[in-house]
Amino acid sequence: MYQQTHNQITRPAEQFVFRQTSTDTLFFFEYSPTLFGRSKNKCHLILSHGSVSKIHCAVFFSRDALCLCDLGSRNGVYVNQRKVRFKKLAAGDMVRIGIYRFQYMG
Repeated sequence: MYQQTHNQITRPAEQFVFRQTSTDTLFFFEYSPTLFGRSKNKCHLILSHGSVSKIHCAVFFSRDALCLCDLGSRNGVYVNQRKVRFKKLAAGDMVRIGIYRFQYMG
């Protein structure tokens, strides 16, 4: 079953969870790909700060791994304090998108 979200087709995937470290807020996602950025029309998680690009990065399942891909953002994406363009995530990884910090919970 497919669902249309934000003018694109996404497919149901395994659920994954990010925890925003500054607020201890949990974000649950069920669709792959999931877009992070400032765009209210195109992103699933809206991060409203100038340090975040309109469409900053995507998180998606590839085989059995959750992957993160920088989509040409101005300030980059960091995983465990290293700038990455693409990274397979492991539970506990720390992700920085602009001023926002998240922990991948699995």
